[in-house]
Amino acid sequence: MQAGGEFSPESAIIEEVPLGAGRLRAAGAQGVKWSMAQTVGGIGVRLMFTFVLVRLVGPANFGVIAQATLYTGLVSVVLDQGFGVALVQRKVLDRLDIGTVTWMNIVSGLVLGGLTFVLAPVVADFFHTDQLAAVLRVLSVGPVIESLGLVPKALLRRGLRFRALARIEIAAVTGGGRPSRTARSNATHSAT
Repeated sequence: MQAGGEFSPESAIIEEVPLGAGRLRAAGAQGVKWSMAQTVGGIGVRLMFTFVLVRLVGPANFGVIAQATLYTGLVSVVLDQGFGVALVQRKVLDRLDIGTVTWMNIVSGLVLGGLTFVLAPVVADFFHTDQLAAVLRVLSVGPVIESLGLVPKALLRRGLRFRALARIEIAAVTGGGRPSRTARSNATHSAT
């Protein structure tokens, strides 16, 4: 931690400091509280955007978006590869570790985004939904954007900064809802 309690990557580059039982218990309780707030807040905002999206695009076009969400969810699972967890659990963490994982995530995001763009017609054929190709192509930037946030989130977890992580996640879901809704809507309407 820097002066003023700000987070920096350097604050994560430390040897593991043993926490006393009281400090660990308090950190655990705060972590559970903010993780719960992150989960409930994120689900609430996503649910709200889903209702709005269904209303705007209608049931048929929402089915296309649901298919795209299924595919992009799978891509998100593949993107992380568990390296973020390794950064959190590693006893001693240095800049080389952080840099290596950052670049691996960025390259993975670019590859998965590129594959999504190129394979969009194949996935659309698999689902028997021609409009899906356009939606997937718009959403192909998602893995690239997501890859940029994986290491910072892991470093926040490592630093037990669950409050900051919850706020960032809820803001990202809230801020990302409008652009993704607009992009999905435009892609769906342009494909029909």
